[in-house]
Amino acid sequence: MNPVREMLLPVERVVAFVGAGGKTSLIYALARQLSGWGQRVLVTTTTKMMPPARNFMLLPGERVPHYNHLTVGSALDPETGKLLGVGPDDIPGLRERFRADYVLVEADGAAGRPIKAPEAHEPVIPECSDLVVGVIGLDALGKPADAATVHRLEAFLRVTGMSEGELIGPKALAALAAHQEGLFKGAPESARRVAFHNKADLGEVAGRVFGSARQGWFLSLE
Repeated sequence: MNPVREMLLPVERVVAFVGAGGKTSLIYALARQLSGWGQRVLVTTTTKMMPPARNFMLLPGERVPHYNHLTVGSALDPETGKLLGVGPDDIPGLRERFRADYVLVEADGAAGRPIKAPEAHEPVIPECSDLVVGVIGLDALGKPADAATVHRLEAFLRVTGMSEGELIGPKALAALAAHQEGLFKGAPESARRVAFHNKADLGEVAGRVFGSARQGWFLSLE
């Protein structure tokens, strides 16, 4: 079992997370490991995300607090309590202002579903991203392709070639990751891409790259 932080290459300092099935948990697992390693980690979103119970602030803020791991956003949604994000072009300025060693960006939403495909306006990936992590929840395997399991069902059916109600298998995950309008849609050409099949502790593995924010990440050579 490898620490989640070991999926990063040394030069990768701005990481965008897209897809579904545990993005926020994965982001905070990585943030804890990096900050425990002595790094200053800034977490934010270009969409919206649930804020942590502590160690977050709303921008602009008068001063930068001392921190090892801090979450920032523009406001709190009064209806959902979610942290509203910043523009993708704001990320370089935030990194400089907060002198962050790493910036982890939640760049997609999934309404709590384990798997999704993006619509035309999604995801919102900063152009400065060095790495794009596409998250898929393995708890989608064996379940029907329907609105209860899949966020943006029509887009998912289109990029995977599946029919509504068909059981989701490993081939669908591979198609989602490979399609230009699928999991990594909008990823900068210069960014490396990693498919993170989350919740591997819940069942059988699928695909080349898989793992769990709770247990770490793993690489399959099969």
